[in-house]
Amino acid sequence: MRLIVVLLMAVVLGVSSAFASPPQCDAYVCLNNLPGQMPAVCTTYRAPYFAIRMYTPYYNPQATAKAREVWLRTGCPTMMPTLVMQITQRYGQLFADPGT
Repeated sequence: MRLIVVLLMAVVLGVSSAFASPPQCDAYVCLNNLPGQMPAVCTTYRAPYFAIRMYTPYYNPQATAKAREVWLRTGCPTMMPTLVMQITQRYGQLFADPGT
């Protein structure tokens, strides 16, 4: 009986990892949440987005916003362009995640 349970868990874990979404899609979903409604797990998904920072030689908010927008657009084909624009307008120039 234990062998069957272990095998089933291995199959489920293998299948779930095969359908893992790109980090851009996870960030996209979490960045679209309204302020105050962000699940705790979203902090992890938003981290790669806010880790993108451009310096020329000092922090450059406009270049950071553009780089973050490109990162979002290249990783998740199901994104709506208008929502990506809204995310970029809301969070693109920020130095750090306001939700942390």
